[in-house]
Amino acid sequence: MRYTITSQQFDYLRRERHIEFEAFFSKEEAETLKTLLDTARANNATGR
Repeated sequence: MRYTITSQQFDYLRRERHIEFEAFFSKEEAETLKTLLDTARANNATGR
């Protein structure tokens, strides 16, 4: 089964330790995903 969540939901789940990137992905993949999320958040904040 597959779910789509918002970045805010993801932040909450990660902050509360319900999910951890490293449990699902290699360290390199986790870092890439974190970078992509940070970029998306920055773009949303600037209205891009």
